[in-house]
Amino acid sequence: MSCTGLGSRLRALEGGDVSGSCVDSVLCAIDLIKTIVYADFGLFTERVLRVDFTSALVIPGKTLHKTLSYSLIGLVYRLDTVTYSLT
Repeated sequence: MSCTGLGSRLRALEGGDVSGSCVDSVLCAIDLIKTIVYADFGLFTERVLRVDFTSALVIPGKTLHKTLSYSLIGLVYRLDTVTYSLT
């Protein structure tokens, strides 16, 4: 992951762009805080539903959400999509 060109990527984030390079800008933050939301915690079908990233330095007052979607195949869940949003 590269943290070069951070200024232009931050402007893109402010404009709503959550492409890979803009997400990298948040993940490079020195004050990054991650919060993980699970489904079925402690069970066989445990999975991560969402990861919230916050950084007062990079995205003050906002949260970058990484949302994971699954399909139930038989008795297990299969990861279908990973999407990012900024709120």
